Amino acid sequence: MQLRQKNVFDIADVEYAILEPNGDLGILLKSQKRPLTPADLQIPTSYEGIPMELVMDGEIIFQNLQQAGLDENWLMQQLQAQGVTDITQVDYAVLRSDGSLYVNCKRDDLTCPIDVTDDPQAPGSKNQGG
Repeated sequence: MQLRQKNVFDIADVEYAILEPNGDLGILLKSQKRPLTPADLQIPTSYEGIPMELVMDGEIIFQNLQQAGLDENWLMQQLQAQGVTDITQVDYAVLRSDGSLYVNCKRDDLTCPIDVTDDPQAPGSKNQGG
């Protein structure tokens, strides 16, 4: 079962398997069964750092903005370019390692929200009213 959970369906593909003290199974696939990587093909890749949070729940994280060498004017210009006019509507905004800004706003453009609860009496539930 633990092999299958690691997407190994043939034990013959396993070079080593180690039962860890916590009960998990550590596996090393045979070299011919490992996934191909860009390094295997000698393809250069770009740096993919961790995105830096600049806005959380409508609040600017000034320390991160300063650490990135940016200022509030830059951030507001970037937000306006993405159609954001009110910082309080920004749920989450991060600076990606390539310099682009990902923005997620609080507004939802749902015209007909659907309740996915198990409560058959909940408004909007498919089972409402019997």
